[in-house]
Amino acid sequence: MLRKIWDSVINIGLEKNPNHIEAKTIRLTNGITLLTILMGFNFYPNLIYFLPDTFLLVILLSGTLCLYLLVFGFNFFQLHTSAKTYLLLIACFNLSLTSILLGREQNFHFYLIAIIAVAFFIFEERELRVQYFIVSLVTLVFIGLEIWFSIHPGLLPFPKDFLFFAGINNNLGLLFLVVGFLYYISSNYKKAQIALEDERQKSESLLHNILPVPIAERLKKSRLAIADGFDFVSILFADIVGFTPLSGKMKPEDLVSLLNRIFSDFDVLVEENRLEKIKTIGDAFMVAGGLPIPSNTHAFQVAKFALEVRKSLDKINLENHQSLMIRIGIHSGPVVAGVIGLSKFSYDVWGDTVNIASRMESHCLPGEIQVSESSYQLLKEKFIFSERRTIEIKGKGEMATYLLLGEI
Repeated sequence: MLRKIWDSVINIGLEKNPNHIEAKTIRLTNGITLLTILMGFNFYPNLIYFLPDTFLLVILLSGTLCLYLLVFGFNFFQLHTSAKTYLLLIACFNLSLTSILLGREQNFHFYLIAIIAVAFFIFEERELRVQYFIVSLVTLVFIGLEIWFSIHPGLLPFPKDFLFFAGINNNLGLLFLVVGFLYYISSNYKKAQIALEDERQKSESLLHNILPVPIAERLKKSRLAIADGFDFVSILFADIVGFTPLSGKMKPEDLVSLLNRIFSDFDVLVEENRLEKIKTIGDAFMVAGGLPIPSNTHAFQVAKFALEVRKSLDKINLENHQSLMIRIGIHSGPVVAGVIGLSKFSYDVWGDTVNIASRMESHCLPGEIQVSESSYQLLKEKFIFSERRTIEIKGKGEMATYLLLGEI
């Protein structure tokens, strides 16, 4: 019940979709106003007990507390800067007047320091001029009161017992106020740290989805161009046959859903075989083994991946009543790898090995996995191949190739 009342009060003036920072300052302003009113009620027992005949002071205290209710009115009508300014000015006035009436011993004027602290929390960036004005004004008032107290005692002759308990009440209030502020600062600091770490993790995850982890780490440490030479890696090109005609028959959302399912499954296989997906272009993709971290088993990993990809597509065809086929080409050899571009950059590979792997794919029959001589030599002890055949490759002439059939 109390929680509901508290929430309804501190949310006065909030719009349906408020700016996060603005919402925070509005809630804080309302919360401080409510706490100020509640703290004011602490003085009623002291007044009634020690000054039972002085109803004027009770009325004055009640009127003073009612003035704070206008803060909620300002916020309700979306006058948020006015609400903050009014809160701090009326608090400054009330504390100054109370301090002059009671005298220095009760330390009421030390609450002015709390007003300065509050000013740094409730004003936004666009309200800096108002913030500086409030801080400067309250600072001058505090200094003025210190000078006043060096010359004058309290203006009203209150009983010593009243002043004693008022001082205790005031000091306890200051203590709780300081503890409350420290808790608020600590809580917000921890939340900010957690939020910052969450955002860092999201950024890291996003970066690692674009670039290999070792490359991403190097990019964070240095802005120098990344270009690495690899003596022996395996490159795989694959193209889904029949997808282009299918795209003219399916609804866009169904087409994208099917393509996403296919490549999501392929991505899982890339991870499982510790390979690096270089790029996806439409219904084709390129994968590399042995980079950016060199590996002696790159050809084996790529070949195993190729067989699993073909099997995965067969399963998807069965589930979706499709007859898609995949054409895969593999070649092993030296490449250069690096990061290109300033925006939407990517990790890419270049060299004759890439071109030959692409030709292996483009000259392959649908549903087959064609490998070059160099890849065959690395795989022949662990995989089953068709008999050697020769194909004409543009720019290369005749090349020996093999069809990968399965594992031994």
